[in-house]
Amino acid sequence: MGILLKEKVLVVEDEAIVQLDIKNRLINLGYDIVGTIAYGEEAVKKVSTDSPDIVLMDIGLKGKIDGIEAAKQIKAIHNIPIIYMTANSDYTTLQKSKITGPFGYILKPFDEREMRTTIEMALYKHKMDAELNEARHLLETTLNSISDAVVSTNSDLLITYINPAVETMTGWTAAEAAGKNIHEVIHVLDSETGREVECPAAEVLETGTTCTSKGMMTLVGRNGNRCPVDCTLSPIFGEHGKIDGVVFVFRDVSEKLEAIEAYKVSEMRLARALSLAHMGNWDWDIVKGTIWLSDESKNIFGIESDNSVFSFDLIKSMILPEDQALLMEKINLAPPELLSTTFDFRIRRPDGELRYLRDEAEFIRDASGAIIRMLGTTQDVTSRVLVEQALRESEEKFSLAFQYNPLPMSISTLEDGMIIDVNRRFTDLFGFSREETIGKTSLELGIITPEDRSRLIEQVIKTGRIITSAIHFRAKDGSTRSGTTSYDVITINGRKHLLGVFTESQPVKVH
Repeated sequence: MGILLKEKVLVVEDEAIVQLDIKNRLINLGYDIVGTIAYGEEAVKKVSTDSPDIVLMDIGLKGKIDGIEAAKQIKAIHNIPIIYMTANSDYTTLQKSKITGPFGYILKPFDEREMRTTIEMALYKHKMDAELNEARHLLETTLNSISDAVVSTNSDLLITYINPAVETMTGWTAAEAAGKNIHEVIHVLDSETGREVECPAAEVLETGTTCTSKGMMTLVGRNGNRCPVDCTLSPIFGEHGKIDGVVFVFRDVSEKLEAIEAYKVSEMRLARALSLAHMGNWDWDIVKGTIWLSDESKNIFGIESDNSVFSFDLIKSMILPEDQALLMEKINLAPPELLSTTFDFRIRRPDGELRYLRDEAEFIRDASGAIIRMLGTTQDVTSRVLVEQALRESEEKFSLAFQYNPLPMSISTLEDGMIIDVNRRFTDLFGFSREETIGKTSLELGIITPEDRSRLIEQVIKTGRIITSAIHFRAKDGSTRSGTTSYDVITINGRKHLLGVFTESQPVKVH
C-alpha cells in the first residue's frame, strides 16, 4: 500500500513505455502527477504553469535541449528540487549533471523502494534548505538592523564577523576585517585621559563571564571617525560549554550621530551541506555471522573490496560502541510479532570519517521465533542530521541575539500588529511582563497612539522598512517617553512580521 502523499510530481521522460511505468509507480506511491513531458523545452514551460513540488528529469532527453540544460533553465527561475533519471552512471555524465545541483539520482531500471526514498529525501532536503535559509536570514536581519556595533571573534580573538555598524564606526569593511586580530581593527580610548583602554577579552575567555565597560570610552576608526561608546564583551559558548570566542557590542551613546543604516546585502551564504542520498542493500546471516553487502552498501561503509560477503564483525567494529549496545538490544528484545524495524546509528569508516546511517530491516525467524536472518537497506543520512543540527544552532543563536540585545525589541505580526515576543529590555522599558504583552497589540497596551501606528505601518508598506522614526511611547505606569523606533519586515513560518527596535531619549514630562 503506497504512502499517501500530496506532493505534485512532473515527469520528464522521452520514452513512452518508461514514461508510463514511472507514472504508474508514482501513482501507486500516492503522488499527484501534474504531467508527463517528453521534451526539455516543454518541461520548462510546464513548471511555470503547473508549479510542481518536484521534477523527475531524464538526463538524455531528445529534442533541442537535454535534461541537464532543461534543469538548468528551470532552476534559474524556480526553486524546485530536481532528481535525475538515467541509465548511464558513468563519471563524466554525473560530473556534468552536478553543475545544476540535483537533489538525487535514480538509475534505470527503476527500483520502487529506491524511487520512493530518493523522492522523500529530496523533498525533505529542499524543505530543510528553506528553513535553514529563513533561520539564518532572521539572525542576520537582527544583527544587521540594530544600530549597535557587533563584532564576533574566535578563541584566538581573530574576527569572524562584523556588522555594518562596525564598518561605519571603524572604516573597515567586513572583507578587510575578516581574520584580523581584534586589536588591529578596534581601538578604544578612555574619553577623559585619551589613553588606549586595555581590552578585557582575555579575561572573558578565561572566566566565561560578561564584562561591561566602566566610564565613557571613545571608539576610534581608521577613517578618523570618533564615537563615544559603551562596550559589552560576552563569551560565545559552543558545544559542551566550551568558549569558542567573544562577542563585542559597542553602543553609540553620543546622541549626535544619526541612526546607522544596518541593512546591507549579506555576503555570507549558507553553503549547501547536503550530499546526494544513497541507499544500499544487505543480507545478514546471523547464524553464520556473515553479511552480504551491495556495491552501494560497500560505498557507504567505505569498504574497498571486490568481495560482497564479509564477516559481520567487520561491520560491527565500525559501529560506535554506544550505538552497538542499543542496536543489539533492539534486536534481542524484538517481540515475536514484530516483522520489521528501523535502526539509526553511527559508524566510523576505515578512512576515519563519522557517518550517520538509517537501516530498515525485516526479520526472518526460525520455528521457535528466534531471529536467524535479517534483510534490509542502509542509507547515509549524515546530511540530514547535520542540517538539523545547524537549524537548531541557528535558532538558538537568534534567540540569544534577540533576548539579550541591549536595545528593547519586539516581534509582531504585520497584518494585525499582534505581539508574539519581546525581549528583556522591552519589558524593562515599558513595565509590562512578557506574558502581558504576548497576544496583545501595542494599541491595546497603550504603548503608541493609533495615529503613530497608522503612520508607521504606511511607511513600512511603502518602503519595506523604517530606518529611524521619532515617536512617543507610553509605559504601563502611564509615563511617556520620547525616542526613536526602527522596523524591518521579517518572515517567520511563511508569515510576514515586524522586527521592532526601540531607543529611548529623555523622558517627556506630562502636565
